[in-house]
Amino acid sequence: MNKAVLLAAAAVACAMGSGYAWAQDNAGAADAKAPGARVRFFGQAAIGIKFFKNQTCFSGGGIQASKKNFGGMFAKNVSIGMPNTPTVDNMKSRDGILFAATYHEFAVRANEPLTIHVDYSETTGGSPFYENDSGTSFSCKQFGGTFKPEPGQDYDITVDISRTSCALKVHQIEMKGREVQLRPVPVAAANKCTADDILPINVCKATFEACKSDVTAKFKEANPEGKPGRSEFAECTAKYKACVAETQ
Repeated sequence: MNKAVLLAAAAVACAMGSGYAWAQDNAGAADAKAPGARVRFFGQAAIGIKFFKNQTCFSGGGIQASKKNFGGMFAKNVSIGMPNTPTVDNMKSRDGILFAATYHEFAVRANEPLTIHVDYSETTGGSPFYENDSGTSFSCKQFGGTFKPEPGQDYDITVDISRTSCALKVHQIEMKGREVQLRPVPVAAANKCTADDILPINVCKATFEACKSDVTAKFKEANPEGKPGRSEFAECTAKYKACVAETQ
């Protein structure tokens, strides 16, 4: 295998496919409050992708859509029923030397910001046919983007990588009869969350503390000398857990 092939294989190819309708979130609780949207992420072992619900920056946690390194070597396609597209049908054309391209579909809430974080790095092994060739490294600074899915719509989310740049691409699926058309969706830049950002998880914590204070006050009214135990806060804990589940 010549050096050109090795370098070409390092440019991880991700797809632009399609889907239709929406379904239950296979990474968490169902979004049953209103019609949602579906997203299909294309990844590979060199690409780490996470997404965050209802926030415009990326932080810790998140939902893993594509794992890097050994975690991605054995990744399998995960579908929630989105129909095949030329991108899916031609996935083998995007396979690397060692790692196959894969996709993972999720249902998400609509009309809320969905933020994606990308981490890409890859190193090709040295070639025995070239002297002093110890391999070539490719990487992009970790970056992210955010957009709001529309109710009842499907989206393909891909990472386009070249030797000089990495770009996050989002395409909305439009069905014209049996024909699949891809409409580019503007993606706003997203950065790492700072202390000034109001994260949904902080809202959950604030809600929990407010519930806890209310329970304590009511308990004291009935039992001035007593102290509420864990069981009295069960409702607050349940609400907190449900809130966290919805935001991650």
